[in-house]
Amino acid sequence: MEVQVTTTEDNQRVKLDGTVTIQVDTDVTATSFQYGLAFDLTRPPSPPLAFIPQGGNYLKTPGVNANTQDLYQWHPNFTLVNVPGPAGNYTYRVLVSESVLISRVGIDSISARNLGLTATVFPPA
Repeated sequence: MEVQVTTTEDNQRVKLDGTVTIQVDTDVTATSFQYGLAFDLTRPPSPPLAFIPQGGNYLKTPGVNANTQDLYQWHPNFTLVNVPGPAGNYTYRVLVSESVLISRVGIDSISARNLGLTATVFPPA
């Protein structure tokens, strides 16, 4: 997901607000589950601006029927202020990937949906 930003003065501040819905479908036989995701905020061609981890290790909530999957959802969000420099057009992008630091356990599928990214431009500080 990405958002286009135009600054009209040098050193204007860009406030970025991001949100996502994480949906986890757990394995029928699992009593707990864990996962790790990484949100990378970039402004190409610059190096990444931020790395936002999200995840954890959880006990499953006992369901009415023990032979069905349980569905869990989270709605993580983040805010970051960036000063891109000279006036111009900029593209900010969020990439979501599974973390290489935390293994997926007890999960049949995991998805990131309803990604939202907004930008507000403010005068220079």
